[in-house]
Amino acid sequence: MWGVAVVMLAAGCASVATSTTSAGTLPPPSTIVVTTTTIPRPTPLPLCDAPSYVPTTLPEGVVSPPDDQNLSPDRYTAIEGTSTVVFVDNQSSPKVVLVRGSLPPDEWSARTVRVDVAGFEAAMGTMPDGAWAVAWAESGARCDQYSLIVYPPTTRDEVTAVAEGLRR
Repeated sequence: MWGVAVVMLAAGCASVATSTTSAGTLPPPSTIVVTTTTIPRPTPLPLCDAPSYVPTTLPEGVVSPPDDQNLSPDRYTAIEGTSTVVFVDNQSSPKVVLVRGSLPPDEWSARTVRVDVAGFEAAMGTMPDGAWAVAWAESGARCDQYSLIVYPPTTRDEVTAVAEGLRR
């Protein structure tokens, strides 16, 4: 009985195979053309010199710039070509950052006010993450753009004092 089932199964497979292979001719093979484009990497921006300003006033809790400036970068400090000076609190968390070579990378989340930074008119306001920013430019050159970032918690009065206390 098993012999008859095997023969029937084999015959069924043979008829399927025969009908599949005799189903006409295959279309001609197609040609695929692959092109590649090389996009040149942009030239890296030259690094701006260190900020030429020194704060005479810092918020409470700021200890000083750390010995090594190898802190984890954030969107204020990781901008290509900029130079930064970071002032930290006693847990080595950034509290104040002075950036030379860019204005703040975010849009102001609130209305700005004008403050004086060593004779330059600067805009001061809050960023979307609650940090305060002060921005000014000495000229149209990229390395003459400055940002002062003061991380929360802080007050408007503290930020104004830090900004207006910057000296060359």
